[in-house]
Amino acid sequence: MNESKIKLANRTELYEQVWSKPMIKLAVEYGLSDNGLRKICKKLKVPMPKAGYWQKIQHGIPINRVPLPDFDGKADVEIKQNDKTEQTQRLDLPAEIASEYLPENKIHVSKALDKPHPFIQSLKKDLNRREKYLQKGMIWSHRGEIHVHVAPESVDRALRILDALIKALEKRGRKVILEKKDETKCSSCVVWEDEILPISIYEKHRVVKKLEKKSPFDSDHDYIPSGVLVLRIGAEYWNERNAWKDTKTKTLEEKLNSFIVGLYEEYKERKDRKLYWENERRKDEEKRVQLEELHRKRQIELEKIQTLEKDASNWHKSQLIRAYIKEKERVFSEEKIGNLSGNEFKNWLNWAKNHADSLDPLRKNVQVEKVEES
Repeated sequence: MNESKIKLANRTELYEQVWSKPMIKLAVEYGLSDNGLRKICKKLKVPMPKAGYWQKIQHGIPINRVPLPDFDGKADVEIKQNDKTEQTQRLDLPAEIASEYLPENKIHVSKALDKPHPFIQSLKKDLNRREKYLQKGMIWSHRGEIHVHVAPESVDRALRILDALIKALEKRGRKVILEKKDETKCSSCVVWEDEILPISIYEKHRVVKKLEKKSPFDSDHDYIPSGVLVLRIGAEYWNERNAWKDTKTKTLEEKLNSFIVGLYEEYKERKDRKLYWENERRKDEEKRVQLEELHRKRQIELEKIQTLEKDASNWHKSQLIRAYIKEKERVFSEEKIGNLSGNEFKNWLNWAKNHADSLDPLRKNVQVEKVEES
């Protein structure tokens, strides 16, 4: 079996790479499994982001990197990669995705558009109708069967790439659908389990300032197609995150298997993101329940304190009234108070004592206990 060697410049560079993109994507660049690259990081004592880090970054949540610690060992490392077994033994990928690295599963793009997929047939007709309506030198799909934005000279190539991709996806059991946005627009999407992943293709162009304008209303720049095609997950041309394009070493036609792996990674990231936010919502709900329980307990405690203070105040009033009654009895025995007769004073005493008892929380408790006993 053939072996190729990839030399990492140093652990500082690896540290920067690990914190700049997800481990699964970086591992693919090195031709390793996710676990294989993690072992190298552990060996070099390179800290790695914890679960949920990339979801937080994507949603603008600030989070600090773990600093790179000192290391006494050799800072450079040489990775030995087996051309076949190392690629197929990707423990972080399901078998159907790992098989995309096998030579026998290589997707080939035909040199002529032969028996195109129905979506491609419809797209070709749409682009032919739109050919005279160029925008910055580009032709684009009007009804949005698949988001296409390329120069007329690149239409045939773009259609052949999309045709090969859609047929390969369907061969692998993946469904390609037209997701309707409204009455006039729809877009081509790959159904991956329970996720809908839009796909699009466009051509890069160069912007060149015009030396002179033919009219005052003419544009200040010319837009020159570059011939570089970009296949992406999503339709946002500004987003380079999930994009595969022509390079000096590989054409887009050679990257379709990698694109399918990218679809899986996007699916996995979306699922992880949903799981992360679901866990966050669950934590928030648990926190809300805890706060409500804490508020309930505090409210009960407050009510107990208020009751205690009220009872103490009423008890103090009852004691004061009883002291007053006792003093009034003493004075009444020595001389008549006002015009009160003996019976009237006795009635007043009973009324005053009953009122004192009604205020006294201790007497109330005794009365309640007596009622319960009887």
